[in-house]
Amino acid sequence: MISNLTTPYGVSLEVLNQYLKSLYDADWQDPRGAIRFSAEVKLAELTQARLFQNTRMLLNALLQDGGAPMTATGNLTRAYVGSVIDRLQLHPDFLKTTRSYCKVINEQDVWPLHKVRLVAEYSKLVARRNKRLIVTKLGRELLVDELAGDLFRRLFLTYFRKLDLCYIVQVREQPEIQATMAVTLWRLKQVAENWRAVNGMAAQILPPRVQAHIVSQQRSESDTPDFFVSVYVLDTLREFGLLERQCDSEWCIGQKDVVRVSPLFRRLIHFAELPSLRNN
Repeated sequence: MISNLTTPYGVSLEVLNQYLKSLYDADWQDPRGAIRFSAEVKLAELTQARLFQNTRMLLNALLQDGGAPMTATGNLTRAYVGSVIDRLQLHPDFLKTTRSYCKVINEQDVWPLHKVRLVAEYSKLVARRNKRLIVTKLGRELLVDELAGDLFRRLFLTYFRKLDLCYIVQVREQPEIQATMAVTLWRLKQVAENWRAVNGMAAQILPPRVQAHIVSQQRSESDTPDFFVSVYVLDTLREFGLLERQCDSEWCIGQKDVVRVSPLFRRLIHFAELPSLRNN
């Protein structure tokens, strides 16, 4: 029977499929679940976690300013955007390019700031009060250096479990990638433990049905599974400092790049063992 065949993981196909299902169904908040996230990370380990650093910057700015005025559509006002964008960790050319194309700069013109505001709001670190964005009690508590690991964990879980990545990445929608992210992270930890080319990585880390779905929708030579893996998974992890790039650049990871998971990845993300390995 096919279920009794041995897989490359040293277990039967049936056992492997059960394990993958446990990842797919996992409660990411469960400390004993199939996928688990540590809060033991220290502030000194997060210097390359750009999204974490930018979120802390925004929270500190809001505390210093007594909150920020909001527009009728729920974004930060242009004046407030202008007062904080120079404090963000951004590519040096980003603001130069933005200012050359935009006569006025709105929150969504500075997409890294827009993402930070969204993840802070969905994490309940900030809230809207009387047309102003203010830091909540929880946000103030998690700003202390000693709780950096708790804040980092909360931001990561919010980003992948509450935000719509299809909206965040601004490319063609592939919701199946987010839905199966636990499986992809499990495979990525194995595939990119050492330096690995992005070219061909999608076939190694995406569930086969997700890979097949993307291929079935391919519209051009560049519209590949590797492209969507780069945008939805690799670039996002790099923003959290969880992925390293051999030739580092602030621009998006491309298929010619070589990447590996960072020590921070191994510190933050843990997985239950396959049953046969645990019983040996």
